[in-house]
Amino acid sequence: MPHRTLEHHELIGLIFDCAESETGLEPALAAIADQFGADKAHTLILRRGELVDSHFHGYDHNGFRDYERDWQDKDPRLATAVKSPGQIFSDVQIIEPSLFEASAIYNELLSKVGVRYTLFTTTEIAPDLHLGQALMRQKRAGAFEPEDIRRFTILVPHLLRAVRLRRLVAILRAERDDLNRALDAVAGPVALLDKSGKLICCNRAAEQLLTVGDGIRLERQIVTAMIPRESQQLAAALLRTAELAEGTSQRHPLKPSPTALQLTRHQGRPLGVVLMPLRPSSRFREYARQTAKVLAVFHDPDAVLRLDPELISQLHGLTATEALLASALAQGHSLAQFAASRGCSEQTARTHLKRALDKTDTRRQSDLVRVLLGSAALHLTRS
Repeated sequence: MPHRTLEHHELIGLIFDCAESETGLEPALAAIADQFGADKAHTLILRRGELVDSHFHGYDHNGFRDYERDWQDKDPRLATAVKSPGQIFSDVQIIEPSLFEASAIYNELLSKVGVRYTLFTTTEIAPDLHLGQALMRQKRAGAFEPEDIRRFTILVPHLLRAVRLRRLVAILRAERDDLNRALDAVAGPVALLDKSGKLICCNRAAEQLLTVGDGIRLERQIVTAMIPRESQQLAAALLRTAELAEGTSQRHPLKPSPTALQLTRHQGRPLGVVLMPLRPSSRFREYARQTAKVLAVFHDPDAVLRLDPELISQLHGLTATEALLASALAQGHSLAQFAASRGCSEQTARTHLKRALDKTDTRRQSDLVRVLLGSAALHLTRS
């Protein structure tokens, strides 16, 4: 198939398509290089002169490493661009060609990778953060002309906006990942939903429940129940709860009670769901997408209770064995079962229990379990 040069509007569209692409700017750089008869293109992001990110066409980071290590501080092109942000230069404008071809950077680096002529600029992205952009040609292609500078002047603002968008998307993704990690620390399955029940984000425990799809499941990203009648009840409850999240309805109390439902399952006891409005001032709303209205907390009565023995040890000053015993008791195991699993006598297990009771300032086994279930060592998981 013959190669087709992109129209200007197609090239702009490609640049902005790369703003959220995980592959980076390389497709856009390839198309731009083609427009200008260049073999190589490089977008770099500098913070106070230090390189923090790079996108390449025509070579890779390994090919750039020698330049970054040995030549970046000695490059007259980069020095000129950094001193004059916003201006676009052709190398022949700032360096006499014969002097450049006699220079060490050309003979020891650039000529070896097929670079003779460069079109380049730097532009401010944010305070202390700059975009560097370069197009490079081989010697036989000739120098970049004033017309190339004019055309590149039109493209650079779009590249700048795309890089700013990439930076914003990266920040939002990082905040979303932080929110997901925070939700993963919650004991039990939880999810953030909009008023239609669309899933905004959830922790791993909720994701597992939705994946299994028994009682609660996802249909086109909408959280719904297994039985139609219960799906209607869930949808209505979500809508009522979302109204409270808006803070505009006068029909509801200022401190509404959570809405609770039970959803039938094919296997196991019914799944409990508690819906709570995320008020406009909620920190969850601040860090989640603004469409998030409802916090859904799921309770699986058949879930396996697990307490992290290492956390129990750190929180309550127990030895490793005492923490293992405390965790086993909280899961409903008996002293005899723990002793059998550890290969010790029941009397030895009682000795460990007595020490654990003393260290947690409790008198009975039931008190110890109560303390543990109220601690940060609690996690709910599926078996």
